[in-house]
Amino acid sequence: MKLEVKNLSSGYDNNLSLKNVSFALENGSVMCVIGHNGGGKSTLFKTILGFMDRKEGSVTLDGEDIKHWSSKKIAEYFSYIPQNHTPIFGYTVIDVVVMGRVGKMGFMGTPSKKDFEKGREALEYVGIADLEDRKYTELSGGERKLVLIARAICQESKFMVMDEPTSDLDFVKSERIYEFIRKLSSYGYGIILSTHAPDYPFNKNDKLLILKKGSVVDFGNAEEVLTSENLEKAYGVPMDILEAVDRNGKKRRMCVVL
Repeated sequence: MKLEVKNLSSGYDNNLSLKNVSFALENGSVMCVIGHNGGGKSTLFKTILGFMDRKEGSVTLDGEDIKHWSSKKIAEYFSYIPQNHTPIFGYTVIDVVVMGRVGKMGFMGTPSKKDFEKGREALEYVGIADLEDRKYTELSGGERKLVLIARAICQESKFMVMDEPTSDLDFVKSERIYEFIRKLSSYGYGIILSTHAPDYPFNKNDKLLILKKGSVVDFGNAEEVLTSENLEKAYGVPMDILEAVDRNGKKRRMCVVL
């Protein structure tokens, strides 16, 4: 399945915070979105998911525009992992995960035995089955992120949209989240994620979309578009790309501010 975004513009009132953005992504692929704060990353996600109205452009799946799709139909194809998520009520972890299947339950529906089975499978998949009966609000930031990934898996959509999935996490927990993202893509999920770690896509076979003030700086394979010139355009400061070899002999590339 192919997701195509063409000349997409969006914003509030007459102020466009997203301007003529275009890209394409297929199942089993990962696309990272980078850029400064307020650069249009979250607006892009919200517009794709129908949370914000488009001003111009199209969002299609296998050639069909999703503009007039119901929220239920959109949920069949897209799951969303927000940057921050704190429920008002003291739901258990399994309750939060099963919420991913609301679109399959029908109006005022209640979770079935199958829904809970799918929820437990998702928790097992991300390695936190032991948290099933814990209160979601009592979990650490890293544990919550894994719960939200489990919820997205339970939803059984084709694409996952992740808004800064490693925000507020330490280095080790961030790497664990990224490992799950790689694993999910290998199982056929299309992943779109924003990150403040521009060197993350380097050693992966990922697509990269670079934004500045809502406009595209560049889009393509990370190895080709992640250059010091593009980084300087996006962030407005001198930047460079360094190479090093780790203890296993693997070449690593990293971005630095000069």
